[in-house]
Amino acid sequence: MLASALLHAAWNAGVKVSPDRMAGMAAVSIAASGICALGLPFVALPPPPAWPWLLLGVGASFGTQFVLARAYETGELGVAYPLTRGLAPVITTLAAFALFGEWPAPAGLMGIAAIALGVSALAAEAWRAGRGAGAGAFHTIGLASLAALLAAIYTVANARGVRLSSSALSFAFWSSVPNGLIWIAILHRRGVPLRAMLTDRRARALGGGLVATVSFVLILWATTQAPVALVSALRETAVLFGLVLATVWLKERLTPARIAAGLLILAGLFLLKAG
Repeated sequence: MLASALLHAAWNAGVKVSPDRMAGMAAVSIAASGICALGLPFVALPPPPAWPWLLLGVGASFGTQFVLARAYETGELGVAYPLTRGLAPVITTLAAFALFGEWPAPAGLMGIAAIALGVSALAAEAWRAGRGAGAGAFHTIGLASLAALLAAIYTVANARGVRLSSSALSFAFWSSVPNGLIWIAILHRRGVPLRAMLTDRRARALGGGLVATVSFVLILWATTQAPVALVSALRETAVLFGLVLATVWLKERLTPARIAAGLLILAGLFLLKAG
């Protein structure tokens, strides 16, 4: 899960530094879809009971990517990404209890709360510092909140679907291909020249697509090994890796408030382990 979190933060940071965030998100998603399409002959078709969950996961995953790309256009990564990843595990915990009857132990619940508070504190610090200020700040927060809801939906749907499938790899491949096709249809409708766009972003798209695919497979496998709420909360350590990437790659300041929020997330990890 830590590897999945690191990879997830990495490809989202790559999208954020892209001049056109929507095109960057589309390029990564289409590349991931192409990689998974090459693997379809080597994996089994998910059983019929898994398909409704697979399709729900595809729709919610695309929605999350689309909304996040819009949020990256209106605000900073330090606001949109932490808010999305912080709210998602809280929603996922409630949904997992309602659908699967999974309720973490008290230490696990405390860990989920600590991680959610930590990542939300990162977003609040970024906003206070002025990076999320302006008329677009409320718009960014609204988009990030919507993305969090959609992320919780696809997390629960994918968990249900992969548990009904033969393997995480099979479910991941069959889930990723439709997502790329949706992006291709959106770009075509907008009149974006697909071949030229992918050619211009060839290296970044292929790298991001491979990273996104591995991250997706890892999180699906993890949901077959542990309760969904705990997997979702542990995945949100991506914010910590995002903080490191923002400091080293994007040259953002590492403030005391961000360090304190990071320590809160680490405390949540220990509580999750204890639970």
